[in-house]
Amino acid sequence: MGRPVTMSTRGIIMSYRRPYVIAIVASLVINALMLTGPLFMLQIYGQVIPAHSEETLLALFALVVVLYASLGMLDLSRSRILNRISLQMNGKMRAPLFDLVMLRALQSNGAAASDEPLREYGIFTGFLGGPAVAAFFDGPLVFFYIAIIFLFHPLLGWFASGAAVVLGLLALINFQINRAPQEMALKSAAKAQGLLSSGVRAIEPLMAMGMSGGVKRRWLAADDDAQKHKDASSARIASIGSISKALRLFLQSSMLALGAWLVIKGEATAGVMIAASIILGRALQPVEQAIVHWRTYQRYRIARRKLDTFLSGMPPGGGRDKTTPEHAPAGRVDVRELFVLPPGGRAPVLENLNFSLPAGRMLLVTGGNGSGKSSLAKALAGVWPPARGKVSLDGADLRLWPREKLGRLTGYAPQDGQLVEGTIAQNISRLDEKPEDEAITRAAAQAHAAELIKAAGGYDRPVAPDGRNLSMGERKRIALARALYGDPVLLILDEPFAGLDGEGMGDLLKALKEMKAKGRSIVLIEHVPGLVSGAGASQTWEKELEKLADYLLVLDNGRQAAFKSRRRQEHAGAS
Repeated sequence: MGRPVTMSTRGIIMSYRRPYVIAIVASLVINALMLTGPLFMLQIYGQVIPAHSEETLLALFALVVVLYASLGMLDLSRSRILNRISLQMNGKMRAPLFDLVMLRALQSNGAAASDEPLREYGIFTGFLGGPAVAAFFDGPLVFFYIAIIFLFHPLLGWFASGAAVVLGLLALINFQINRAPQEMALKSAAKAQGLLSSGVRAIEPLMAMGMSGGVKRRWLAADDDAQKHKDASSARIASIGSISKALRLFLQSSMLALGAWLVIKGEATAGVMIAASIILGRALQPVEQAIVHWRTYQRYRIARRKLDTFLSGMPPGGGRDKTTPEHAPAGRVDVRELFVLPPGGRAPVLENLNFSLPAGRMLLVTGGNGSGKSSLAKALAGVWPPARGKVSLDGADLRLWPREKLGRLTGYAPQDGQLVEGTIAQNISRLDEKPEDEAITRAAAQAHAAELIKAAGGYDRPVAPDGRNLSMGERKRIALARALYGDPVLLILDEPFAGLDGEGMGDLLKALKEMKAKGRSIVLIEHVPGLVSGAGASQTWEKELEKLADYLLVLDNGRQAAFKSRRRQEHAGAS
């Protein structure tokens, strides 16, 4: 079980071939022990009753006790082996699949379907570790049971063969007529779930503008479609299942009648008659179980197909830190010929950007709405990889930095804070496994957020998903403290002044001055119309921000309209 997992479903299954072989061998022995009852009955009718032997009866019964006890233990062991396979598969693949989910969320801008690999993997492992796969292990043993019946009498054997063929054809028909409806049901259910998830995420504007009824109608229509396909598939499976069950019982009775006819003709004994009927029932049971579990198997097939697609897109890991600088990074940022595409987009939102920010300096990025400011923030933070060109930190391409290492060097505060469920302390500490209380309070103090956090209920106050139980100002300040946690060398702040009151703006300006004094590199993105038009900053906080900036970058429709060094301008003005 310790073999490395290959990034394909076949590779995953093959890495567990040894325990699966053990489970298959256990199935062989279990099915052999299933003959205990018919053979015991055969001996009762053939040996015990004619001889009136109590000693033989007692010995046979003792053997039956041992054999049935062994059957029970083997069946339990097989179930435990399959369950352990499922658990170990989950244990090995949870971490890479989580990384894949995060990557998909990044590429799809947080789409609800990002967690699909984990859901499909749960279906995949659930089948491989559940009763359905055990039923499929038992399937080939139909031939073993039929061979035993042939030993009783060739006519009984041929009858059993025909019965198996009939039920096998029913199973094949079941597969053919249910494949399309079930796949359609799954697609419709996914569409309905997507509509519901999008409605939940946008609940406030939906309720405020009376749009919830429209979402409800669309969801009900999609769900009706899913239920229609599901009902069609369920009805067909139930019909085939009922037919197969009734047919199996009829065939057992027919086998009993055929055996009785042979007894009358003197070609078989009463024990053979009864034993053959019981063994036929056991032989046909795996085929009937395959029909019952066919929906599970079809869902497994779909999950496996999707998983192979997901796994083929997983980025290779390991060895990435060999190209990063050996010295402690200082925070120099270089952007060369940068083109950026949004997740799922075809047109670039940033085109041919070229600039450098020396370590310990501050860059103010401004521009009109839709100019690409937030897109640049995501590119500098390594959230959106370049479509062309590169972003470097201390000379090393961001794509070559290990994610965890780059995260410790970077402090990123997005527009709306984007807090996660937990406590304020956990958010500030970036969900650090062993956070230091001193580091948390220091980051809060540097963000001038300590008093705000105290007024909000303290560091242990719960934060709801997306931070919706906090005001925009509180989310912004906590996000700033989170960005400062661990003393990163590069800070990327996306419109941190938006949503702040006068006091909050004053505290943020103080925090920026202190960060600059400590030698941190700062990229601050803010909408300052006067700097875009060339008229100059108008509001007090804008003028203070302009004074703090060492460099100014103006974006226009994703392009670099201007890049200026404020320090050279100030020096020229002073002279």
